[in-house]
Amino acid sequence: MRTLTTLAAVTAATTLAIAGPAAASSRLSLAGTGASTVDATSVVVSGEVSGTPVSGAYAGTVTVPGGVPAVGECAPASADLRVGDAGGPTITLHSDGEVCSTIVPWVLQDFRGRFEVTDSSRRGWRSIRGFLEVRALNGLSDVYATS
Repeated sequence: MRTLTTLAAVTAATTLAIAGPAAASSRLSLAGTGASTVDATSVVVSGEVSGTPVSGAYAGTVTVPGGVPAVGECAPASADLRVGDAGGPTITLHSDGEVCSTIVPWVLQDFRGRFEVTDSSRRGWRSIRGFLEVRALNGLSDVYATS
């Protein structure tokens, strides 16, 4: 429970600092929590997300070609995230950015980058661009996307 509370506190502070007042008028706004696994070159996340214009299950991978960085370091990375439920609207985001490892008090892998929609069930969504954050902490994950 303490891990989830710490993750929620970090999440709230980061969301307010990054999204700011413009988030209310975004064409895409997603937030969700779930599970994560971290290996030498990737962070895999899955869970449930809610938002606009789509909600449902999410599954994604942050790929770090040079290896997940040590605590206190950052490395170039890319992320792919698919959101949606079978039979409903879906959207897939791709982002290039970086992942950083910090201690809060567990090791947190925090990916941040600019996304573009690479696939969607709705034609108009393919022009959406914005900010993506994917975080993993002690087996938990959270994701945020806003445009």
